[in-house]
Amino acid sequence: MNQFCKSHTRREALAGVVRLAGGVLAGQSLFSKWAAASPDEYNPILSVEIYIWIQHFQKEKKPFAEGVGEALAGIRAAGYSRVELSADFFRPEARARTFDALKKNNLDMPTMYANSTLHAAAAAEKSVADILAVADVTKPAGLRWIVTKPLPKGGRKTDEELALQCRYLDTLG
Repeated sequence: MNQFCKSHTRREALAGVVRLAGGVLAGQSLFSKWAAASPDEYNPILSVEIYIWIQHFQKEKKPFAEGVGEALAGIRAAGYSRVELSADFFRPEARARTFDALKKNNLDMPTMYANSTLHAAAAAEKSVADILAVADVTKPAGLRWIVTKPLPKGGRKTDEELALQCRYLDTLG
């Protein structure tokens, strides 16, 4: 009886429905570990994205390199332990401040966002080289994944441009 009176989160309710429906329709062996786990075992890796702070600094006409300490302190104060920074925070003029602020605020950075142009060969070569250079610098700080969204060109990309973009995405891994 006590189980039915207990308040449940949406995540707990959804997990229960998935376990029930999946058990009936597909059998336990086809469930993911998460769906079969109890709600107490659910432990996602969440990071906060720095983009909102970049917009804040632009509005204040403040270079992000000057505001990185403020941003990361605010992120930590909000309860986050992981952050996704953009590659711009690791340019030479911002790199030391960024690493210092990450350490001071005890923040992990498992992911990094990097802009890329991958549909034109010369720009793609530069994008890949830039991303890999920043990855080399940030890997010792715990970087595990790079997030990139190839930039649009302002119109439809040709089949050749899309094939080139795919090739460079494969190069990045």
